[in-house]
Amino acid sequence: MDEVERIRREIDRIDEQLITLLSRRFSLSREMGKVKSELGVGIKDETREGKVWERWLSLAKTHQVPEGFLKDVFERLMSFSRSMQLAVTANRRKVVVFGYGGMARTLSSLMSKAGHAVSITGADLVKAERLASEFGLVSMNWKEAVSWGEYVILAVTPNALGSDIVRSLLKASGEKVVMDIFSSKTKTFSIMEEIAKANNFAYVSTHPLFGPHLYPVGERIVIIPSSTSGSVLNDVCEFWSGVGLTPVVSSVDEHERAMAIVQVLTHFFLLGFIRALPVVSSELKVEPQRFSTVSFKEMLQIANRVESLKDVIMEIQYSNPHASQVRSMAIKELRAAASELEGVT
Repeated sequence: MDEVERIRREIDRIDEQLITLLSRRFSLSREMGKVKSELGVGIKDETREGKVWERWLSLAKTHQVPEGFLKDVFERLMSFSRSMQLAVTANRRKVVVFGYGGMARTLSSLMSKAGHAVSITGADLVKAERLASEFGLVSMNWKEAVSWGEYVILAVTPNALGSDIVRSLLKASGEKVVMDIFSSKTKTFSIMEEIAKANNFAYVSTHPLFGPHLYPVGERIVIIPSSTSGSVLNDVCEFWSGVGLTPVVSSVDEHERAMAIVQVLTHFFLLGFIRALPVVSSELKVEPQRFSTVSFKEMLQIANRVESLKDVIMEIQYSNPHASQVRSMAIKELRAAASELEGVT
């Protein structure tokens, strides 16, 4: 038992050193954030992070640390370090978030950390209050929120556009800046633009290119101006830059063509993998998880994430105007790949 206690004491000392070093690293991240803010450069530096990862890998090989374990630690550390670099804005906005789902939570986490005044509202005030309390924000009924706010963000699905409460909210949003976060724009953009014209608010469509997780600093957000955006476009881009995101200004057509590749095509293959896995496993009478490789485990993790977001993913598959064409092309190329592998020309 003396030997057990000795080892435990040594582990405790190492744990203390780890925590101390993490604290020092986060302090340096905050310092780096101030410098980047003064220089006017973005928080996320993919080239730098790539070099850090390569150095980690080299050190891991030297010290025999498993790469799979290290990758999880690295990604969480980089994500949190980026959030530490987020400076409190001097241009504080009053932002209304209509919705309380995963993306409402994600965007609220960023905006509150950047120092904006955020109010959560929606049809269910109990859910709104629950989300607001998580980040020390306020919740209001939608009428109070719209009257108070400058920016209104619709963190709901496109189907909500047909609801009485959203229609009433938009009707009351005159002189405000209204943004949606819909993944597909073909059907909704023109509807929102006409509502904006009728009710005298500035409409800017957005699409966060990330899923619902806290503090996605450094990720991209698509910004699509409408005919009602006018002079607020630059303000909106600065707003999202200020909360740590990278704005990508686009048009509806370019956005839909791009999403046909990065979302429709990617998700189509993943949906196929999800459907094929149990079928093939049953046919071959094997439990593949018992023999998981790193790549297979990563695919399973991605597939599980896709399953958890299936409603959003299916909405994109149904609504993107290029989806059918992309799926047909993908099937054609899969058949060509299969023929090539089987030696058929």
